[in-house]
Amino acid sequence: MRASELGQGAYGLVVSAQDEISGETIAIKMITRVLDKVVLARRALREITLLRHFASHENVRPCASFPPSRQQR
Repeated sequence: MRASELGQGAYGLVVSAQDEISGETIAIKMITRVLDKVVLARRALREITLLRHFASHENVRPCASFPPSRQQR
């Protein structure tokens, strides 16, 4: 899968990639060190909750889950 960086924030990186199964272009937010501080975990949970709430909006794609990276295991 090829990925190109779209942006970077305080606790993560957003990349654009192509889904190998559907061929659809997707955005992946890679959150780093989210469990290092309670406030970061709360922010991530708040963002996931909002994304799920607005999932039916035309500009928001549904959330998908992926296994943690090897570093996080």
